[in-house]
Amino acid sequence: LKRKKKGKDKSGKKKGILRRTGESFSFNTDLRYSMNDYLRRLKPGMGFAEILKLEQESEFRTRSTTSKRFSIRSNIDPFSWMSLGANVSITNRFTKSSGTASDSDRSTIGGNMKFLGLGSARLMLKYDMSKQDAGNRSGKISSGTTHNQSVTVQKSWGSGVGSSLGMRITFRDYERGGIETKSKIFAPNFNIDYDMHVDGSVRIPIIGKMINLDHDLDVSNTFSAMVRREELGVNRDEKSERYGTSLNVSYKLRETIRSTFRLSVDYNHDRVEAGADYISISGALMIRGEFR
Repeated sequence: LKRKKKGKDKSGKKKGILRRTGESFSFNTDLRYSMNDYLRRLKPGMGFAEILKLEQESEFRTRSTTSKRFSIRSNIDPFSWMSLGANVSITNRFTKSSGTASDSDRSTIGGNMKFLGLGSARLMLKYDMSKQDAGNRSGKISSGTTHNQSVTVQKSWGSGVGSSLGMRITFRDYERGGIETKSKIFAPNFNIDYDMHVDGSVRIPIIGKMINLDHDLDVSNTFSAMVRREELGVNRDEKSERYGTSLNVSYKLRETIRSTFRLSVDYNHDRVEAGADYISISGALMIRGEFR
């Protein structure tokens, strides 16, 4: 592993960019197709092949959902301190319900860059662009373009402590029914993780039996914010900020006893509508025990 990080082969010679790129190149494809049909009032004698040839908006289809998705992902490591990735996906979805039908297309292209040679820290840059269109027999229903870019810094501090600091920025242009919406969303976040593992044992009084304990404590605390600015049509704007924090705690006393706790608090501040501010608090506790 140390030799690989230094970019050397078994003889100790440094690998060139072309060789390193070829050895690290990865290429993945994914093709998915799903179809759910609810057919009623079929004509007597209709065969299975004839049913499959029915048009998507046929009167015999009361409810129908057809989804097709094709994606490509690739990655190369031209240097020991840098990794490059790219992805492309194309999705089509047709839905029909209660006599109405719509067809939507979505395509996404993006890439990412990781800088690994920063000691215990990692820097990740990511960008993707998505285009979406929806329509029916009458014409176009909606269309939009979204640009997402983000930067994240992760660092390990030792003793089971890790942190990450990131910023995601979204620009979106969306049009539906002749009304155009322009959105700008800024979402910074900070996360800190702490892992602790302790071995030990405890003696049960009276019976004097020893029970081996295997303590595992995982704590994750996230602080996030979202600044939203939207222009809805000509005379309507939306300006709001959301601030939130979440705490996740997982504690394993033994292999058969585990507990998890989650608490999240969100505050939403609306700068357009007075009195629309609100606070959302949610929590959950689970204790799991296995008897063998």
